Amino acid sequence: MRVDLLRSKEVLDRTAISSEFSGASGYRGADGSAELVHAHFEFDDYQGDPPHARVSLSWEDVEAIIAAFAKRGHPGALRLQRAEALAAAVGDLINNSN
Repeated sequence: MRVDLLRSKEVLDRTAISSEFSGASGYRGADGSAELVHAHFEFDDYQGDPPHARVSLSWEDVEAIIAAFAKRGHPGALRLQRAEALAAAVGDLINNSN
């Protein structure tokens, strides 16, 4: 996941990459429940103790991200949506066959 720190001057902008995701976070203000996944970011040459930014995602956020990628025609997002529709249809078939 990538986060951009945009400042008043383009030369001051910073980008940080995070590939670590966890369901719990010990950093200030983080929700420790299983409902959120956190990613932490550190900006190079940014003062203060890390992390400098945190993104917390819920499952609803993930679904919205998948929908946005699918709307733009991303093959992976489209496959996920088809798989979800297929799983729902199988669930309905199982429920109706009993």
